Amino acid sequence: MRDEPSKVSNPIRSFGLMLFSNIFWVFAINLYSSFIGLYVRSYGANPIEVGLYQTVLLLSVLIWIGVGGLLTTRFGEKPVLIISWGSIVPAPLIYLLAPTWQWTLLGAVCEGSMALAAAPIGSYISHLISGKRRGLAFTLLTTSSAIGGIPGPILGGWLIETTGFSSVFSLAAIMFSMSTLLMLPISKVPRQVDDSEKRWSRGFLRNRVFIVTTVLWTSIMTLGMVANFFVPLFLSDHFGLQETQIGILSAIVNMSAAFFGPLIGIAGDKWGHTKILLLPVTTVFCFYGALVFCPSVAILPAIYVFNGLTGTGSLLSAIISNHITKAQQPNAFAVFSFVGRILTPVSPILGGLGYSQSPALPLLIVALFLPLPASLVGILHHTQKKSEKLVEID
Repeated sequence: MRDEPSKVSNPIRSFGLMLFSNIFWVFAINLYSSFIGLYVRSYGANPIEVGLYQTVLLLSVLIWIGVGGLLTTRFGEKPVLIISWGSIVPAPLIYLLAPTWQWTLLGAVCEGSMALAAAPIGSYISHLISGKRRGLAFTLLTTSSAIGGIPGPILGGWLIETTGFSSVFSLAAIMFSMSTLLMLPISKVPRQVDDSEKRWSRGFLRNRVFIVTTVLWTSIMTLGMVANFFVPLFLSDHFGLQETQIGILSAIVNMSAAFFGPLIGIAGDKWGHTKILLLPVTTVFCFYGALVFCPSVAILPAIYVFNGLTGTGSLLSAIISNHITKAQQPNAFAVFSFVGRILTPVSPILGGLGYSQSPALPLLIVALFLPLPASLVGILHHTQKKSEKLVEID
């Protein structure tokens, strides 16, 4: 039996504010996220050192996920979400003032604080939206990210080519601040009073669906981060694209995701999340192989439209929210996010080593590992189908 939303004042308004704020937030980070590797390299960093930046960012994310879980359990979802939204504001300013590439590592540490939201955001949505619509709710959050990501990379690429990185970082700091202000009016959610349900030694850690879901997410994140950060460099070095052109491709994938995201969420809610899950998982891995074997720049837009068939994280979040009690969800989402990224700090280093040998190597390696997550999707589907309400939903 799926659970109903908690008694929260103005839940639709709060969800709408979150979506609207997220558009501004993602717009800001997309102003420079596709180009930060090029920015680090402009200081003279080699591919391995560029990978080190990403490693520091991912290590920071891991630390902040743990902190976010503890803070959410102690203070509730709303204050941690607001802190997470605003804590990234100094990051682009650090990049702006960095005298050497090593200083960008400090910005990476600050930027990782966005992961404070990993624990409370899934729990917060579960309080607002009923179980039968959570697939759509989580994919709408992803869609808002896609919408914010449409103008961001295009404008960022154009500004970088015309005025340099300084204007991009300054604008990003302003947009981060605006998105934080939009989050201030969201409603508080009821605090859970059954402390026994919050104990990490019970419930979700023994939930087979949660375990398989987390293992699947770990494999996707670990493998994806080997190549993900080097895609803009690959587009620049292999195809000779400029920042504006790279930004347009990023906008195309976000436009595609904005269209397909809600459809994937609706399909998951109607026919089962695990049944639909194989589509975005396959898309993620095939995307890298398609880039490697793309014979012409003219085909790149079609590949990026295909890459918009995403929603893996949204569907997995919906699965977790429907199998874990509300009292356990902050800890469950923190563990899910933390374990999912536990190996990712190693991935960019491996990607950098591979890229130094051949720009196509990191992308090709990831594409060849598709059978691993695909088989885990099958295991998850079987586990969910076989499992009979391992957790009593609130």
